[in-house]
Amino acid sequence: GGSGEVNEVLIRAALEGGALAAKLAGAGGGGIILALTHEPDRTMEALRAAGAESFHPLDPHAPGVTMKKLCE
Repeated sequence: GGSGEVNEVLIRAALEGGALAAKLAGAGGGGIILALTHEPDRTMEALRAAGAESFHPLDPHAPGVTMKKLCE
């Protein structure tokens, strides 16, 4: 893809570390990926091992966050 080698490595690490999905985010400056996971500790450990420098976990119960089950 066009996201740069570092982001490609991080996306691959997230997926191999249990993420359901991972993708590049941002306005073209690079350096940010989003990973959706049910195993945050495992996924963050894989990302750390791949060189990730910081994490910003979302609380699914925080005000303003909406989660909707789309299928069974």
